[in-house]
Amino acid sequence: TSNVGAHILQRNTSMGFSIGDADQDFENTKGKIMDEAKKSFKPEFLNRLTEIVIFRPLAKESMKSIVDLELDKVAGRLREKKLKLEVSDEAKEFLIEKGYDEKLGARPLRRAVEKYLEDNLAEALLSGNIRKSKPIKVILSEDDEKGLCFEQTKGKDKVSVSSSEEKEEDKDS
Repeated sequence: TSNVGAHILQRNTSMGFSIGDADQDFENTKGKIMDEAKKSFKPEFLNRLTEIVIFRPLAKESMKSIVDLELDKVAGRLREKKLKLEVSDEAKEFLIEKGYDEKLGARPLRRAVEKYLEDNLAEALLSGNIRKSKPIKVILSEDDEKGLCFEQTKGKDKVSVSSSEEKEEDKDS
């Protein structure tokens, strides 16, 4: 893989165009990127390649599928420990908002899942605030600027554990 021509893609992201215009714009961009590749690599190298694939920048709409994949990985690891994870749509949107960067792709989303969900969930589990016998519901906290909250039912009562980011902010108040 290479990032040759990535600066061209970043400059030419089409916003507000119709599908036909966006496709034509992408075809023009592909041509510019191929020209850039020809300048950067020797013809002998380019001739050895079977195919050159140019990826479109990730649209925000694609992030829902990616966050679901990331959360499936987390849920799978938790299942091995006999834990069940349920994530609300609002919590997923929060993670997408925190992790979306058109220029950087899906990597920031992975980091957002780690920072806002995995790290805080691990702390809640280690502190004993989360029990292994009940499903863990991940919801948006009351003040959505503060992050995620973990809920479990304990008998007839709901137990809520806030993320550590909220606790740190509460200390400052």
